[in-house]
Amino acid sequence: MAARTRRDNMWSLVFTLFCLIDRSVAQISYTISEEVDKGRVVGNVAKDLNLSVQQLQNTDLQMASGYRKRYFDINRESGVIFVCERIDREELCPNLAKCFLNIEAILSNPRSLHRIEVLINDINDNAPFFLEEAITVDISEASHVGERHPLPVAHDADVGTNSVKTYKLNTNEYFSLDIQSAGGQSVSAELILQKALDREKEPVIELILTAVDGGKPAKAGALQIKVNVLDVNDNSPVFSKNLYKIQVTENANTGTTLLTLSATDLDEGVNGQIVYSFTEGARLNPEEIFSLNNNSGEIIVKGNIDYEEYQAFEIRVQARDKGSTPRSAHSKVLVEVIDVNDNAPEILVSSLMSPIKEDAEIATAVAMVTVTDRDRGKNGQINCKITGSVPFKLKSNYKNYYSLLVDGPLDRENISKYNISIEATDEGSPELTTTAVIALEVSDVNDNPPRFPGSHINVFVKENIQTGTTIHRLSTFDSDLDENAKSMYSLLNSPKNTQINSMITINSNTGDIINLHSFNYEELKSFQFKVQATDSGVPPLSSNVTVNVLILDENDNNPTILAPYSEHGSVNSENIPYSAEAGYFVAKIRAVDADSGYNALLSYHLSESKGNNLFRIGIILSHPMTAHRIELNIVDINDNSPAFVESKHSLNISESSLTGERYPLPVAVDADMGSNAVKSYKLSQNEHFSLDVQSGGEHGVSAELVLQKALDRETRSVITLLLTAIDGGKPPKSGSINVHVYIIDANDNIPSFSQSLYKVSVKENAPLGTPVIKLNATDKDEGINGKILYSFIKRGNTDLTNIFDLHSETGEITLKGNLDYEETHAYEIRVQAKDQGASPRSAYAKLLINVIDVNDNAPEISVTSLMTPVREDAQLGTIVALVTVSDKDGGNNGVTKCNIIGSGPFKLKSNYNNDYSLVVDGQLDRENISAHNVTVTATDEGNPPLSCISVITVQVADVNDNKPHFVEPVVYIYVKENRPLNSKIYTVRAFDPDLDDNAKLSYKLLDNAVENIPISSSSGYRCWCSSTKRQCDCQYTLKSDVVVFPAPFPPVDAELISINGGDTFTRTQTLPNKDKTAQLKKNKKKKR
Repeated sequence: MAARTRRDNMWSLVFTLFCLIDRSVAQISYTISEEVDKGRVVGNVAKDLNLSVQQLQNTDLQMASGYRKRYFDINRESGVIFVCERIDREELCPNLAKCFLNIEAILSNPRSLHRIEVLINDINDNAPFFLEEAITVDISEASHVGERHPLPVAHDADVGTNSVKTYKLNTNEYFSLDIQSAGGQSVSAELILQKALDREKEPVIELILTAVDGGKPAKAGALQIKVNVLDVNDNSPVFSKNLYKIQVTENANTGTTLLTLSATDLDEGVNGQIVYSFTEGARLNPEEIFSLNNNSGEIIVKGNIDYEEYQAFEIRVQARDKGSTPRSAHSKVLVEVIDVNDNAPEILVSSLMSPIKEDAEIATAVAMVTVTDRDRGKNGQINCKITGSVPFKLKSNYKNYYSLLVDGPLDRENISKYNISIEATDEGSPELTTTAVIALEVSDVNDNPPRFPGSHINVFVKENIQTGTTIHRLSTFDSDLDENAKSMYSLLNSPKNTQINSMITINSNTGDIINLHSFNYEELKSFQFKVQATDSGVPPLSSNVTVNVLILDENDNNPTILAPYSEHGSVNSENIPYSAEAGYFVAKIRAVDADSGYNALLSYHLSESKGNNLFRIGIILSHPMTAHRIELNIVDINDNSPAFVESKHSLNISESSLTGERYPLPVAVDADMGSNAVKSYKLSQNEHFSLDVQSGGEHGVSAELVLQKALDRETRSVITLLLTAIDGGKPPKSGSINVHVYIIDANDNIPSFSQSLYKVSVKENAPLGTPVIKLNATDKDEGINGKILYSFIKRGNTDLTNIFDLHSETGEITLKGNLDYEETHAYEIRVQAKDQGASPRSAYAKLLINVIDVNDNAPEISVTSLMTPVREDAQLGTIVALVTVSDKDGGNNGVTKCNIIGSGPFKLKSNYNNDYSLVVDGQLDRENISAHNVTVTATDEGNPPLSCISVITVQVADVNDNKPHFVEPVVYIYVKENRPLNSKIYTVRAFDPDLDDNAKLSYKLLDNAVENIPISSSSGYRCWCSSTKRQCDCQYTLKSDVVVFPAPFPPVDAELISINGGDTFTRTQTLPNKDKTAQLKKNKKKKR
């Protein structure tokens, strides 16, 4: 019962408020900080509305809001609004610059509705924070001073001065901080390089970025930044030695390890991985003999090493890293070959006088013998001798040069051929020996005359022998050979043989003696002649034989002394000095013999008195044989110019090479020797390189290119030099080669955006795939160092890749997701252009994408504080509800107009901006219309305009403005007599257009004319009457009023009973008598 009473009172209050005379919507603003204590006073409504305490108590002030929590309450006695719940601005208004809480104050007597706006001021109760506790930033050590690197943005739930205002960086020597403010938006920071990085000294730099807000006191949040210094190939490999020296024995086995090169590179990764190789420059290609392991630097024997061919190898080696722009170092390896006694001496026979005449004198040179040994040292020292017993000997001339001389008499007829064994032995260990056999033929000398079998030959010729008959064939024997042994026969001429010549003849070739005429023994019984047999040698030798025949000629020809000396018996004189010594040449006597063969071999002797041997005769040969070694020293003249094997030479040098780096150049070859060989090199005038000429002693002169000035490929990509080799001749000769230096690109240029800030506008709801903008960045480098990849830089929680698609290669940005101006007006995007070098470098730009609003949102109508139902007796201007119109679009698209469609007893009253009050604007009659559907339309000014409709159902509350009335004003009831008591005889019905209690009727009798008739006060039959007691007991149930039974005239005993406060009551009423009832009926008839 009590709860029901309270509800009735509340409805009374609401209905009463709608019936107040003064109606208004006022705007009251208060400001309070968040997180204040409960009970903190916000403001005084009574004071701000100029209400006294008495007026405040009469207005029955109430507060309402649409929040889940009741943040504020009001003291109804003082009008003070106070905090009754914890207020957290960040929870209520996240990401909003200003936070408002709207509450509504409802007053009565007079009725008014006030909107109260409470501005919640931010306090610095949140510290800045980063989405990550630590990040890693990769920065190339080749980055230039001044390069920028964006840093993450700190977040702070607070706003205004309490939000992030600045950043700080811990003290360090490499980086500074550039703080950028985007006006009313967030503050960002960029890392700026202040000092060149060197990964080899400091590969990791630890930084702390601190975000500081503007609160007092300020709060801060920190971010650990780990800067990884990315390696670039800025260090050349370094050999452990500039010159490696190693010894190896010749004939070393294949696979023998000589040495392992060692080079280091301070760089890391591929920039520090070293590949070893041989380089050009030497005349000998080392790869034919040696193998170099590219990875380990191990040099092993690959081919045969022959000391006799090369006593040393000068090898140029290179250590080259694997960087995208590789860098190299060069060194020399001097391999000294240790001689092994692997070569036996070699015997060379030259100027061999074979055959040699058997009459050669002692010490006659037969041949020149040269002994060589390709080994060196003791291995090359040779002892040479003749083995066996032969009439020859070796005479040392000079070093290993010998003469083979006759050392005894030769006799061809005894030994016609000598196999002379010469043995040469070196002094190596073990010693090696070589034997050479010289086959020496002994040539025949005509030293044997033809010999007849005897000194006399008896030939018997018969008389009367036929003319022409061979009477005898002579024969001889000659130990000599060939022509020296060929005999010719002839008769020796003499005066006595004159007749013989006419008697016989001798065949000179066959030795046949032929008679020319027959002999007459009686005339000439015998005759004697001499026959000479002469050989064909030079000088010829001959022998004679006496032929006793009938006629036989004898060899009677004597040698003849030539002029100026006379024949035998003549006297000639020669003058000699008195002081002539023994051996003094006095005269030369020449003689000839007409005979041939042995008979022509002359000998001389003096016919002097015995004991007086003052003179002797020596034989002088006309053509004696002598042997001499002649050495010709060929003096070189400068008739050859230096020449390079190649017509041109190419070098690839990185533009990041440091000054002082060296590059070996090709070696020029000069066929000349000594001072006429290559002595120097010259380089054409240029600004980048100089020449270092190095003398390698017996290994020649070489040159290296030395970098003097830093290279820049972007300025000059190819440098052509002229290298000239000059010999030492007078005048000198030279040869040249073009050296093309190709500058290899290094990633030394940062990509550059065409704009530091790109601005573009895109309509919201643009189709997916719509081009937004095409970024353009360039890089002066080439190849992968100049190939750019574009990407977004994530900052904050927004994943831009869900909205925009950035083509990494072309830089074209297209729409990938839906743009909603109402959600985000603009996008501030950081973009990166990053090259693809081994140590990539980046550039950054900002892209501001403004979203152009499209009228894609219809206005929205919000109805608050709806006072329904509204009493039907509400006065004009009574506030029914507050209507707020909003449109998410901006500009004209968000400007709205609000109207009511159709006619009705309501209108919209503009309060301010898009706030309206729905007020009563006509008479309400619940019995006619119990509910009004008020159609409110809101239309924006977009093109085309959009509108929305909201139907506000306003229920009309009943007011007891209608009296009950009977369905029938006069009722005639006919009742049979003797009806039982308490039986129903008729139901009286009345009707009231009002509702509920206003329409709930109670019935009563206005007079006592009828006895023993009960009547129900509410339904017409709830009263019970007794005929004996002549009274009725009736129970009445009333809510708000008493419904008086109607009558066409004031009843005689009419009684108006007013009930105040009670729900039910019981009364006893004496029924009217019959007369009165009859009179009542009569009066009713008259009235009609």
